[in-house]
Amino acid sequence: MQNSNFSKKIKIAFAVFFIVMTVLTFLTPICGDDFIYSFNDSSTVRPLNLYDIYFNMTMQRVYVTARVVSHFLVELFLMLPKYIFNIINGIVCTITLYYLFCFVKTDNKSTNFTLLLLCISLLWVLMPVFGQIFFWLDGSINYGWCIALILSYLYPFYSSFMRDDYHPKTISIIAYALFAVILGAYSENGSLAAIGISAVLIVLMLIYKKRPPVYLFINLILAICGYVFLMTAPVILNGNKVGGSTSTLPILLAALLGVVLLTAVIVLAVKKPVLFKWAPIVCVLLWIVSLAVFFREKPIMLISSSYSLLPTAVCLYAAIASWGVYKKINAKALIVSFLLFIAGICSILVFALAIYFPARSSAYLIVFIIIGTLIILREFDAKLIKTFRTVIVTLFVMSFILGCADIISVHFQTQDRMAIISQAQASGEKVITLNKYHYYSKYTALYGIDDIGEDPSMFWINRYMADYYYMDTIYGR
Repeated sequence: MQNSNFSKKIKIAFAVFFIVMTVLTFLTPICGDDFIYSFNDSSTVRPLNLYDIYFNMTMQRVYVTARVVSHFLVELFLMLPKYIFNIINGIVCTITLYYLFCFVKTDNKSTNFTLLLLCISLLWVLMPVFGQIFFWLDGSINYGWCIALILSYLYPFYSSFMRDDYHPKTISIIAYALFAVILGAYSENGSLAAIGISAVLIVLMLIYKKRPPVYLFINLILAICGYVFLMTAPVILNGNKVGGSTSTLPILLAALLGVVLLTAVIVLAVKKPVLFKWAPIVCVLLWIVSLAVFFREKPIMLISSSYSLLPTAVCLYAAIASWGVYKKINAKALIVSFLLFIAGICSILVFALAIYFPARSSAYLIVFIIIGTLIILREFDAKLIKTFRTVIVTLFVMSFILGCADIISVHFQTQDRMAIISQAQASGEKVITLNKYHYYSKYTALYGIDDIGEDPSMFWINRYMADYYYMDTIYGR
């Protein structure tokens, strides 16, 4: 699978995707936590240089969060003009799509374009709180950019396992090593899942009598070192609550153990292919157990629109995986697919004891499900693939129109807010009233995050927004 698979239609699709994601990022205002991270910790003074941001991160690592790599980037881009972030975010989103496509493409050029359309459509339709993950400055850097890191880190492991002709250039090997160390220190659950997948893929290569390249071992070690840096932050070691959990490190280790144990089932299936018929059942049972554990005290989440896409995505995967087992498709494709699904489940199980679980934290599970589904689907008959494409792309087009309309509506509401703020700044007013945002879809970044309230003393965002725009008080109505 060389670059010849990138036909003219595929290149155009990537260009259009970049333009659309960049434009929609331009239309998305700063909101929510963006206002908090625009200031130095516990003050109303904005960081002026890289040293200020570095000092903020040293404090955050002790008292606030271990995710200082992503938060450094957040504060950096909040210090810069927003158009810089808008353009770079469009590039990162396109990189995400590129690696997503690289995981699922085949040697069939006509099928590849269909698979690319499915990558875009499934990502748009299945991803919870899409706007938070890909358009919101704070959310996209913490989650959307982490997806790009995960896929770029895992791709050489995946390619080395699936193919015999994969030989990356030296510059690519160096870049993958850089991705590895950054990824390891980036996200508690996303990094853990990626490290677990890469370690298992190395084991599977050995089982298949393949010699893993040395640079893969180096990348794995670098990622683990980054993860150790992340998880040894004083905020965790001192027992501070992270994500609402009072025992984050034990939970993460338990999740990693879950990956290892369930991988044993996959490895056994390699030796005895007949056991593959039980794999979809194991996946569904694992999902049921995770629901019972995760939602035991929060059943309302199951019917919340922010979380309802999770069971939908799992059911879609279970159906495709079951059919793949029935059709006895490529064993390696099944192995990788099940591995991705299991790791995705573990990436949200780390929140089982947490009191706070943002829907955007399920982003990694959804991405793994999309890859796992398409890795199996591509082995099917071309007619069946096109039928599946017709259904999914139709859903995509409908939701795309509605989502873009919602994003544009929020943009105009932002313009109205800014007109009031600019008028107040010009006249010297220090107390203003702004309309609350109105939106209805997951495609706007405002969906599911805090907005201003009527009583400034009850809503933290009123205070930070007032400081941001040099006001004394901002009321919402």
